[in-house]
Amino acid sequence: MRELKKQVVGPILDKIWEKIENNSLYRRLCQNRILGKLLARETVLYIFFGGLTTVVSILTYALAMRLFENRGWLSEDFAFAVKALEKYPWLKYVPNLSDSLRIFVINIISWFCAVVFAFVTNKIYVFQSKTERVGEVAKELAAFFGSRIFSLAAETVTIIFWVSLLGGSEIIAKALIGQIVVLVLNYLLSKFFVFKKK
Repeated sequence: MRELKKQVVGPILDKIWEKIENNSLYRRLCQNRILGKLLARETVLYIFFGGLTTVVSILTYALAMRLFENRGWLSEDFAFAVKALEKYPWLKYVPNLSDSLRIFVINIISWFCAVVFAFVTNKIYVFQSKTERVGEVAKELAAFFGSRIFSLAAETVTIIFWVSLLGGSEIIAKALIGQIVVLVLNYLLSKFFVFKKK
């Protein structure tokens, strides 16, 4: 599967990038020190695949949200929330406990799908990591998932805060507020921690 992706998507990206590099406007913009770094292939591909990762994240969030609403899982009448409130009365001070639990579970599902997609695209296309031995790939995967836990926590807290305390839309919180910070943080962690050049 990986070889198929390299043989199909890799050459297409190479051809597209060759056309971009031959563009006179692109070459002039790259002469600027800052723009040159922002327009480098690695940065552009990271933003492109980051955008696709965001789409995967939002779509899986919306699908899980819809599934949970249709099935009644983790909704207002969620039995776990009722039992938890009976056992720990202080939880009544947590805003919308069942909503918070639902958001947390849905965001975990969404995060997992997005991280798997991001790992594959970052490893193969963005940072072009050459590791192929199982142990090395497992180490990269563990570091990648570990670095994404930071962004997961920040994003989940943001969504819960936005929905529970401000009464805003979950999808807006997911799509707009969390994604910009997550994109920048994840790039830095991937470049300098996970897929760092030997």
